[in-house]
Amino acid sequence: MAAMGEIRGDAVEATFGEQIRSYVLHPYKLAKDSRSGAETGDVKGLLEGGPPLDDFLAAHLRWRASRREGCEERGAHATGRATGQEPLCGPTGGLS
Repeated sequence: MAAMGEIRGDAVEATFGEQIRSYVLHPYKLAKDSRSGAETGDVKGLLEGGPPLDDFLAAHLRWRASRREGCEERGAHATGRATGQEPLCGPTGGLS
C-alpha cells in the first residue's frame, strides 16, 4: 500500500480555489494550469491530446524541476503541495 501512496501523492480536498487547472469553454476558450502558468486558447486540442497537451506537459516538468532545485538549494527535498511557484520543502520525501 505504501507504493500506492507514493504514486498518488498527497490527498487534498477539492474545494473552490484549490484547483490546479481551469477550463473555460464559453463565451471564450481558455485552459490554464495555475502551477506552471501554461495556458492555451486551443482547449479542444488540449482535451483531445493534441500539441497543446505537449506544451502543458513540458511546462509541468519545468515547474516540477524548479521546485526540486529550489528545495535542494535549501538542503531539503520537495514534498507536499506548493502554492503558486514557491517550493514546499521538507526534511524527507520526494516530489509530489
